Amino acid sequence: MYKILIADDEELERKSLHIFFSRNFSDVMLLPDAVNGAEVVETALHQKPDILILDIEMPGLNGLEALKIIRQTNHFIHVIIKTAYSKFDYAQEALNLHADFFLLKPVKKDELKSCIKQIIAQIKQEAGKVESTFSQNSSISKIALLSSILHSWTNDADICRYAENLNINFQSGFMLLMAFPNPDSLRKSSVIKFLEQKMPVVTDFVLGAFENEILPVMCYSDIPSASKEKDKSELGRILSSWITGEFHVTPVIYSGKTVSNIIELRASWLDALKQLGKQPSFHTPELPENDTLKKVLDYIHQHYYEDISLERLAEYVKINPSYLSHLFRAKLNRNYTDYLNEYRIGQAVRLMQEGITGTQELALRVGYTYPSYFCRLFKKYTGYTIGDFKKEL
Repeated sequence: MYKILIADDEELERKSLHIFFSRNFSDVMLLPDAVNGAEVVETALHQKPDILILDIEMPGLNGLEALKIIRQTNHFIHVIIKTAYSKFDYAQEALNLHADFFLLKPVKKDELKSCIKQIIAQIKQEAGKVESTFSQNSSISKIALLSSILHSWTNDADICRYAENLNINFQSGFMLLMAFPNPDSLRKSSVIKFLEQKMPVVTDFVLGAFENEILPVMCYSDIPSASKEKDKSELGRILSSWITGEFHVTPVIYSGKTVSNIIELRASWLDALKQLGKQPSFHTPELPENDTLKKVLDYIHQHYYEDISLERLAEYVKINPSYLSHLFRAKLNRNYTDYLNEYRIGQAVRLMQEGITGTQELALRVGYTYPSYFCRLFKKYTGYTIGDFKKEL
């Protein structure tokens, strides 16, 4: 059943849509109607409809304002926007918020029926892609899962769901980091392939993506608290001897603290990084105490798919662009461009986890006009090309 939310402050319009769906679609479930912007947001966030039929002119928050809030946490709800006004600004903002269709009132029933059918067909296609993406034999899917855990790209509920789809029964485990001294001369793909063949003998595991010279490995057990300190030391010794013998290079191996929840793996990873004297090369930091910068980051997280310049952000918080640039470097240890690109690429990885793999669509959804530029940035910030992810989906 496809869940549909009707949001309109006109009672006759809502009743008309109920009759429309009862006559034309037997495979939908209508959620309780929303009659204002606040109800739209609350219902969408809690009930997670597949399709939202949204009127713009509503009391309180208008439809577009409500959708902007919803998009902060739900990027995949399909939206049909209805309005009695053919304003260009409305249409432009609807496009920026990734509405599927923009319809003028009075909406023709045949037109609405066609829109619903197209969306349902797309939902079915997306569901098929997700199932394919997270098939048990896809190593790239596991890489994406681990990257999402380590870099907080996906919420906890989705992480647990993806792990279940990949038959990862995590009851206890830890992160193992392999640091290679000569990354430029190392054939990283060969190392990964070698470990994928050898490691099943000694442990359940998921290999991550190389980050500079470091390879993260999730080692886990389906038995609670099964991973003891001596087990980690022995595993590190075995892996080091294997790699040294095969590649004539000795990795430096560090392990993080043992955890009992897959969500806690990030803490284990950070623990191992700390032992190495390293910081995550690609992560979304905690929001700073500085109120101005926090406001800027909140804005980026809500509008990352738009054309956001440093000057636009500075104007938003009423400060000088040079001073805002200084805040990024002083508080986040990076420039504005790097922060925006890192956040966008993180969102692109999340989209790929959900089954969206078209390069052009991915680029546009995260704010890049040119797919070739997006591909270069994806490689820069993740260490993998778009093709590396696609070929096993």
